[in-house]
Amino acid sequence: MMPIDVCPLCNSNLTESFHRDSYREYLKCSNCDFVFVPKIYHLSEKDERARYDSHNNNPEDDRYRNFLSQLLDPLQEKIPKNASGLDFGSGPGPTLSLMLEECGHSVDLYDKFYAKNDVVFEIGTGHGILLPYMCKKANKIISIEIDKNLYNLAKSKFYDEKNLTLEYGDGFKSNHSFTIFISNLPFSKSRLAIEWLLQKKFLRSVIMVQKEFAEKLMSTQDHKAVSVLANYGFEIKLLMNVKKSNFFPMPKVDSVIILLKQ
Repeated sequence: MMPIDVCPLCNSNLTESFHRDSYREYLKCSNCDFVFVPKIYHLSEKDERARYDSHNNNPEDDRYRNFLSQLLDPLQEKIPKNASGLDFGSGPGPTLSLMLEECGHSVDLYDKFYAKNDVVFEIGTGHGILLPYMCKKANKIISIEIDKNLYNLAKSKFYDEKNLTLEYGDGFKSNHSFTIFISNLPFSKSRLAIEWLLQKKFLRSVIMVQKEFAEKLMSTQDHKAVSVLANYGFEIKLLMNVKKSNFFPMPKVDSVIILLKQ
């Protein structure tokens, strides 16, 4: 019987049985020759992660490197020097990408479970309360602090975080590219932050602002320039109310945390 599974590469339904082992069946597309596993055998995300977690792919394991050399050596003959590439599905112990980089190539990682590809940009390092959490979740964190004492404090406290870059200065005058923006700015800088973000390309931004400012920002009735531009440029969502009693010294107004998406 002809399988009804559609080829995930070219969307053709002209597929046929190619191989079967004790675990699953493999189909082959008659249109593009792509061999794939039917969806009925696909693991849930939880089971897939558990299977990956059981692997012991160590970049320091010579046997694993020798195994990957069967791909690397012929690949080296096909690609130019100093090429750029993507290790798609790099797994918990990226090794092929490391071997390629050792040969002079540049390789980015992608894995929905393991590779951390986000670049987080924070304006206002402060006491660095969020930094340990961000360093665990993101590929790279750039945090800028305008107060010299707080900058020096962060430098001495987080010197061993390999994916963290600390800078001293005005973050709004920097030209860093980022995918995520995070900031807990003084209320006087809220409007500046919105106007600055409107000129940037990013995936999402999480900022804390004065509650009254957020209400005006999200209002469809307020016709102030910053509100009009923000509603045009962003999808704005209220994430959390933050009472003034949560701060010391306590400010005069409450705050909110908002999410901005382009």
